Parts: sequence; structure tokens; C-alpha cells
Amino acid sequence: MDEKTLLKISLLTSIIGIALLFVISLNIEKEEKSFQLLSPDDYTTVSGKISKVYANENITFLTVYQNKPFTAVIIGESYVNFNEGDFVEMRGNVQDYNGKKEFVAEEIRKI
Repeated sequence: MDEKTLLKISLLTSIIGIALLFVISLNIEKEEKSFQLLSPDDYTTVSGKISKVYANENITFLTVYQNKPFTAVIIGESYVNFNEGDFVEMRGNVQDYNGKKEFVAEEIRKI
């Protein structure tokens, strides 16, 4: 095969691949539940708006507002780069602490 034919085949394959990825991404549904509906030990993804941040060396507490505020705990690293008003998405589990539900985040990102 000559170079022009190979170039055409590679460009066509790339365009078809990108189009397929786009169509597949439209059909992916992300499971997200309201924090108030979760039970202790549920592992899920939640998101919301940060209304308060408290951080020290090894633990960060975020007050996150969905329909109602809830506390998210991040253990291990200080996440002082999060500010009030940031929208975040967190993956982790719900734990019962002193009779209140808290979300212990394993992963967190701004959205």
C-alpha cells in the first residue's frame, strides 16, 4: 500500500472511533443518590455545593449541600484547595458517627 492509502484508512478509522465513543458516552448513566436516602455502609457517588471547609494536617471536613447539608470527611490528605461555593463530586461510603450519618470520601473532584 502507498502512503496516501494508509493515511486515508487511518484518518477514517480515527473519525469512526471518535464518533463511536461519543455515541457510547451519551448512553452511559451515572448512578447518584441523595445523601438523605443512603444507609450506613452504602458505597456510592454524591455531589453538591460546599458550604463550609475545615482542614488540618490529616483530615478535612466539608459541609456539602445537596437538598440538605451533610458532612463529608476526607482522611489522609488536607484538601484546603476546596472553597465555599465549589461544586464537588465524591465517591465513598456512608458511616454512622455519634448517631449522625457522615460521608467518608475516598475520591473527590471539583465539577
